[in-house]
Amino acid sequence: MKFAFDQISPEIIVEILGWLSPYDLLTVKLVSSRFLYLIQHNAICWILARQNLGNIPPPPSGLSESAYASYLFCKSKCLCCNQMTDVLPVSFSFRVRTCSETCTRQLFA
Repeated sequence: MKFAFDQISPEIIVEILGWLSPYDLLTVKLVSSRFLYLIQHNAICWILARQNLGNIPPPPSGLSESAYASYLFCKSKCLCCNQMTDVLPVSFSFRVRTCSETCTRQLFA
């Protein structure tokens, strides 16, 4: 017997998504257009996902929860050398990411 994913109510799916991490949400939204729609149109998913990790501060003003998750968990350029890196930012509020201690020292010297 086949299970029809479309038979699950959106409220149930959003409830389940609320237990994931921000990284998981970034991944799951790529699975189907239905997941993408539900995740993009339910900010509570992102808020709960961030809170599930415990010690991540709220997004800086002007940055949505989903954009903040992308900033934290997707690769971006080192502010010093422009290499792509997935190292966590050295400053959340200034949106600064460096790829190494050397670049961090250079940037803040």
